[in-house]
Amino acid sequence: MVSDDFGRFPDIATADPLRVPIGTRPGGISGHEARRRLMRDHRIMGEVATDAAIVAVVGAGAAPDVDRFTEALHALPSPLGEQAPADPLRLPPPGAVEMTTREAFLAPSRTVPAGEAVGQVSADTLAAYPPGIPNVLPAEVITAELVEFLHRISAAPNGHVRGAADPAVSRLRVVDRRCHEPGTGADAVVGTGGRRTRKSQAGAGERGGSGGVAAEVVHGQTR
Repeated sequence: MVSDDFGRFPDIATADPLRVPIGTRPGGISGHEARRRLMRDHRIMGEVATDAAIVAVVGAGAAPDVDRFTEALHALPSPLGEQAPADPLRLPPPGAVEMTTREAFLAPSRTVPAGEAVGQVSADTLAAYPPGIPNVLPAEVITAELVEFLHRISAAPNGHVRGAADPAVSRLRVVDRRCHEPGTGADAVVGTGGRRTRKSQAGAGERGGSGGVAAEVVHGQTR
Protein backbone atom coordinates (compact mmCIF):
# COMPACT_ATOMS: atom_id res chain seq x y z
CA MET A 1 0.00 0.00 0.00
CA VAL A 2 2.99 2.30 0.44
CA SER A 3 4.20 3.64 -2.87
CA ASP A 4 6.64 6.15 -4.30
CA ASP A 5 3.85 7.06 -6.73
CA PHE A 6 1.65 8.71 -4.09
CA GLY A 7 2.53 12.08 -5.62
CA ARG A 8 0.51 11.25 -8.71
CA PHE A 9 -2.74 11.28 -6.76
CA PRO A 10 -4.21 14.77 -6.16
CA ASP A 11 -6.18 13.62 -3.11
CA ILE A 12 -3.02 12.56 -1.24
CA ALA A 13 -1.55 15.72 0.26
CA THR A 14 1.37 14.05 2.02
CA ALA A 15 2.42 10.77 3.61
CA ASP A 16 3.82 10.02 7.06
CA PRO A 17 7.07 8.13 6.49
CA LEU A 18 6.95 6.70 10.03
CA ARG A 19 3.62 4.92 9.46
CA VAL A 20 3.65 2.04 7.03
CA PRO A 21 0.25 0.60 5.96
CA ILE A 22 0.45 -2.95 4.63
CA GLY A 23 -2.37 -4.65 2.73
CA THR A 24 -3.01 -8.18 4.02
CA ARG A 25 -6.03 -9.37 2.04
CA PRO A 26 -3.95 -10.28 -1.06
CA GLY A 27 -2.15 -12.74 1.21
CA GLY A 28 -5.40 -14.37 2.31
CA ILE A 29 -5.58 -12.98 5.85
CA SER A 30 -7.47 -10.12 7.46
CA GLY A 31 -5.62 -7.22 9.01
CA HIS A 32 -7.08 -8.04 12.42
CA GLU A 33 -5.81 -11.62 12.35
CA ALA A 34 -2.42 -10.55 10.96
CA ARG A 35 -1.97 -8.02 13.77
CA ARG A 36 -2.91 -10.64 16.39
CA ARG A 37 -0.50 -13.24 15.03
CA LEU A 38 2.38 -10.80 14.61
CA MET A 39 2.07 -9.90 18.28
CA ARG A 40 1.55 -13.46 19.52
CA ASP A 41 4.18 -15.21 17.41
CA HIS A 42 6.80 -12.52 16.76
CA ARG A 43 6.28 -9.85 19.45
CA ILE A 44 5.73 -7.26 16.75
CA MET A 45 3.03 -4.76 17.64
CA GLY A 46 1.05 -3.05 14.89
CA GLU A 47 -0.50 0.31 15.66
CA VAL A 48 -3.93 -0.41 14.20
CA ALA A 49 -5.60 -2.95 11.95
CA THR A 50 -8.56 -2.89 9.60
CA ASP A 51 -10.40 -5.59 7.72
CA ALA A 52 -7.77 -5.45 4.98
CA ALA A 53 -4.58 -3.89 6.36
CA ILE A 54 -2.28 -3.27 9.29
CA VAL A 55 -0.27 -0.16 10.10
CA ALA A 56 3.28 -0.46 11.36
CA VAL A 57 4.88 2.48 13.14
CA VAL A 58 8.59 3.27 13.08
CA GLY A 59 9.64 4.92 16.32
CA ALA A 60 11.30 8.29 15.96
CA GLY A 61 15.06 7.85 16.08
CA ALA A 62 14.77 4.07 15.90
CA ALA A 63 16.50 1.81 13.40
CA PRO A 64 13.83 -0.75 12.42
CA ASP A 65 14.82 -4.34 11.78
CA VAL A 66 13.34 -4.58 8.30
CA ASP A 67 14.48 -8.16 7.72
CA ARG A 68 12.83 -9.39 10.94
CA PHE A 69 9.59 -7.63 10.09
CA THR A 70 9.58 -8.94 6.52
CA GLU A 71 10.23 -12.50 7.69
CA ALA A 72 7.35 -12.22 10.16
CA LEU A 73 5.02 -11.07 7.42
CA HIS A 74 6.02 -13.95 5.18
CA ALA A 75 5.48 -16.37 8.07
CA LEU A 76 1.80 -15.46 8.30
CA PRO A 77 -0.30 -18.44 7.15
CA SER A 78 -1.76 -18.15 3.69
CA PRO A 79 -4.46 -19.03 3.12
CA LEU A 80 -5.54 -19.01 6.74
CA GLY A 81 -8.77 -20.86 6.16
CA GLU A 82 -10.85 -17.81 6.92
CA GLN A 83 -12.93 -16.76 3.97
CA ALA A 84 -12.59 -13.29 2.54
CA PRO A 85 -15.91 -11.49 2.86
CA ALA A 86 -18.14 -11.83 -0.19
CA ASP A 87 -18.84 -8.13 0.11
CA PRO A 88 -15.58 -6.36 1.06
CA LEU A 89 -15.88 -3.41 3.39
CA ARG A 90 -16.12 -0.20 1.35
CA LEU A 91 -16.55 3.40 2.39
CA PRO A 92 -20.17 4.51 2.01
CA PRO A 93 -20.82 7.52 -0.24
CA PRO A 94 -21.83 10.66 1.66
CA GLY A 95 -25.50 11.42 2.06
CA ALA A 96 -27.17 14.58 0.84
CA VAL A 97 -26.71 17.78 2.85
CA GLU A 98 -30.10 19.07 4.04
CA MET A 99 -29.06 22.16 6.03
CA THR A 100 -25.96 23.88 7.35
CA THR A 101 -23.82 22.08 9.91
CA ARG A 102 -24.59 24.82 12.42
CA GLU A 103 -28.34 24.44 11.95
CA ALA A 104 -28.12 20.69 12.47
CA PHE A 105 -25.84 21.04 15.50
CA LEU A 106 -28.17 23.53 17.21
CA ALA A 107 -31.45 21.92 16.17
CA PRO A 108 -33.60 19.80 18.49
CA SER A 109 -32.65 16.14 18.21
CA ARG A 110 -33.91 12.72 19.20
CA THR A 111 -32.40 9.25 19.37
CA VAL A 112 -33.95 6.54 17.21
CA PRO A 113 -33.11 2.93 16.31
CA ALA A 114 -30.44 2.79 13.62
CA GLY A 115 -32.84 1.34 11.05
CA GLU A 116 -35.28 4.21 11.56
CA ALA A 117 -32.48 6.75 11.16
CA VAL A 118 -32.09 5.96 7.45
CA GLY A 119 -33.28 8.95 5.44
CA GLN A 120 -33.11 11.30 8.42
CA VAL A 121 -30.57 14.06 9.08
CA SER A 122 -27.69 13.23 11.39
CA ALA A 123 -27.23 15.35 14.49
CA ASP A 124 -23.85 13.80 15.31
CA THR A 125 -20.40 13.40 13.85
CA LEU A 126 -19.67 9.68 13.52
CA ALA A 127 -16.22 8.34 12.68
CA ALA A 128 -15.23 4.72 12.20
CA TYR A 129 -11.95 3.91 13.96
CA PRO A 130 -9.55 3.11 12.59
CA PRO A 131 -8.79 5.53 11.06
CA GLY A 132 -11.12 7.95 12.88
CA ILE A 133 -12.03 10.16 9.91
CA PRO A 134 -15.72 11.27 10.04
CA ASN A 135 -18.07 9.23 7.88
CA VAL A 136 -21.06 11.47 8.52
CA LEU A 137 -21.41 15.02 9.80
CA PRO A 138 -24.36 16.94 11.24
CA ALA A 139 -26.70 18.03 8.40
CA GLU A 140 -25.96 14.97 6.24
CA VAL A 141 -28.64 12.40 5.49
CA ILE A 142 -28.03 8.97 7.03
CA THR A 143 -28.03 6.25 4.37
CA ALA A 144 -28.56 2.50 4.61
CA GLU A 145 -25.00 2.00 3.34
CA LEU A 146 -23.66 4.16 6.17
CA VAL A 147 -25.56 2.23 8.84
CA GLU A 148 -24.33 -1.12 7.48
CA PHE A 149 -20.75 0.20 7.33
CA LEU A 150 -20.83 1.47 10.92
CA HIS A 151 -22.32 -1.80 12.16
CA ARG A 152 -19.55 -3.80 10.52
CA ILE A 153 -16.91 -1.50 12.00
CA SER A 154 -18.38 -1.75 15.51
CA ALA A 155 -18.47 -5.56 15.23
CA ALA A 156 -14.84 -5.83 14.05
CA PRO A 157 -12.03 -6.63 16.52
CA ASN A 158 -10.64 -3.39 17.99
CA GLY A 159 -13.07 -1.36 15.91
CA HIS A 160 -15.43 1.27 17.25
CA VAL A 161 -17.39 4.28 16.07
CA ARG A 162 -16.49 7.58 17.66
CA GLY A 163 -19.45 9.76 18.51
CA ALA A 164 -21.98 6.91 18.52
CA ALA A 165 -24.69 6.80 21.16
CA ASP A 166 -23.71 3.22 22.07
CA PRO A 167 -20.86 0.84 21.15
CA ALA A 168 -23.03 -1.33 18.89
CA VAL A 169 -24.38 1.71 17.00
CA SER A 170 -27.88 0.38 17.60
CA ARG A 171 -29.27 3.91 17.97
CA LEU A 172 -28.44 7.17 16.21
CA ARG A 173 -29.18 10.79 17.06
CA VAL A 174 -31.05 12.66 14.34
CA VAL A 175 -32.44 16.15 13.85
CA ASP A 176 -36.00 16.29 15.19
CA ARG A 177 -37.81 17.88 12.29
CA ARG A 178 -41.14 17.63 14.06
CA CYS A 179 -40.23 20.84 15.89
CA HIS A 180 -40.11 22.66 12.55
CA GLU A 181 -43.31 21.35 11.05
CA PRO A 182 -45.85 24.04 10.05
CA GLY A 183 -48.62 24.60 12.53
CA THR A 184 -46.69 23.60 15.62
CA GLY A 185 -46.56 27.19 16.80
CA ALA A 186 -43.01 26.68 17.99
CA ASP A 187 -39.66 28.03 16.93
CA ALA A 188 -36.97 25.98 18.66
CA VAL A 189 -33.24 26.14 18.51
CA VAL A 190 -31.80 23.71 21.02
CA GLY A 191 -28.08 23.30 21.34
CA THR A 192 -26.49 20.02 22.30
CA GLY A 193 -24.69 20.27 25.58
CA GLY A 194 -26.76 23.26 26.72
CA ARG A 195 -25.02 25.81 24.52
CA ARG A 196 -28.14 27.68 23.50
CA THR A 197 -31.86 27.02 23.69
CA ARG A 198 -34.57 29.33 22.41
CA LYS A 199 -38.23 28.42 22.46
CA SER A 200 -41.13 30.70 21.72
CA GLN A 201 -44.84 30.17 21.38
CA ALA A 202 -47.27 32.91 20.55
CA GLY A 203 -50.72 32.48 21.97
CA ALA A 204 -53.88 33.84 20.46
CA GLY A 205 -52.51 37.37 20.37
CA GLU A 206 -49.28 38.91 19.13
CA ARG A 207 -45.87 37.82 20.41
CA GLY A 208 -45.41 39.03 23.95
CA GLY A 209 -49.06 40.00 24.30
CA SER A 210 -51.57 38.51 26.66
CA GLY A 211 -51.53 34.79 26.32
CA GLY A 212 -48.16 34.88 24.57
CA VAL A 213 -45.12 33.18 26.02
CA ALA A 214 -41.52 33.91 25.05
CA ALA A 215 -38.45 32.47 26.67
CA GLU A 216 -34.79 32.38 25.76
CA VAL A 217 -32.23 30.30 27.59
CA VAL A 218 -28.58 31.11 27.03
CA HIS A 219 -25.96 28.94 28.75
CA GLY A 220 -28.54 27.68 31.22
CA GLN A 221 -29.94 31.13 32.13
CA THR A 222 -33.50 32.15 31.23
CA ARG A 223 -34.18 35.58 29.84
